[in-house]
Amino acid sequence: MSGHDVYKVRELASQRHPHVGGQRVGIEIECEGARIDWDILADEADACGFRLESDHSLRNDGIEFVSQGPTLVNNALYDSLLSVYDLIDCHGLESNARTGIHVHLDMQNNTLEQVQRIVTLYCLVEPWLYRVCGPEREENIYCVPWYRSWTDAESFAKAMEHYYNGDSSGYVRQRISEACKYAGLFIQPLRTFGTLEFRMAPTFKTGEELVSWVRLVVAIGDVAKSFASPEEILEAWDTDAHALLERVGFTSDIIGPIDIIAQITDCYGVAEIVARQEAEVLDWKQAYVPEPPQERRPIIPDERVAEMLRSWQGNVTRVTPTQEAIQDSIEESI
Repeated sequence: MSGHDVYKVRELASQRHPHVGGQRVGIEIECEGARIDWDILADEADACGFRLESDHSLRNDGIEFVSQGPTLVNNALYDSLLSVYDLIDCHGLESNARTGIHVHLDMQNNTLEQVQRIVTLYCLVEPWLYRVCGPEREENIYCVPWYRSWTDAESFAKAMEHYYNGDSSGYVRQRISEACKYAGLFIQPLRTFGTLEFRMAPTFKTGEELVSWVRLVVAIGDVAKSFASPEEILEAWDTDAHALLERVGFTSDIIGPIDIIAQITDCYGVAEIVARQEAEVLDWKQAYVPEPPQERRPIIPDERVAEMLRSWQGNVTRVTPTQEAIQDSIEESI
């Protein structure tokens, strides 16, 4: 590995905050149907430690409860989340396929090596995160899993390549900026807020579900940073994937039987891509080409298998022909 300067994510972030110790998060809760006085709801949200924002990506009076800056993960945070859900229930706010919850895991006081370990572990456990959130979120175009679109893995791997090569942080920031917003894990906030954004959660029906989700996201960071390198995480997965899933905090009903774990090869391939530490040009498409599994996970509908296999074989781009091209084709056939 080439020599490189070790620096923290705050060097990439355009919006920096003082470090006070402890893990912090930012949380956004989307809802629709806010047909009440804005000022009243805004004051009630403020009392819970959240600000109220309109969300034009939603419909039917869509709004968003946004935590007021990075918030320490403790019982006070969990109490505030339950209070927000009391507001949601009291005013009959709605959740549906368009709404969701985004959890920003603060990384400003972490090194890029630590972030790489977190992203590696995320890739391994991503299918189980979607099992927690429900199959409709796996099919949602606003939170696409990494194992179904490898472009974000490519962007992150190239960012780390620049880092290990000793290139300036500007190159790292540029690669990170190439990430897709509508991914299950959005890495572009590393260069703005200094966070990793977990986007796949729905707007849960209860506050208790949200509290459990935040604990799970935080656990991914804690467990990943307990390893010395991404390679150690991959080795732990090879040794006992079930034990690693339990260590993160997945329950047995979410983990499923051992043979189901053995079938999931696509997430391991993406993890291998982001775990690379060599300062060299990374041909990510050749780094790992998964063998199509003989059986599918039960959370993937059968009708999606053919489309997913096409995606794994190279993310085929579908181009709509122009009217001129269609006319030329007709004339040639005549």
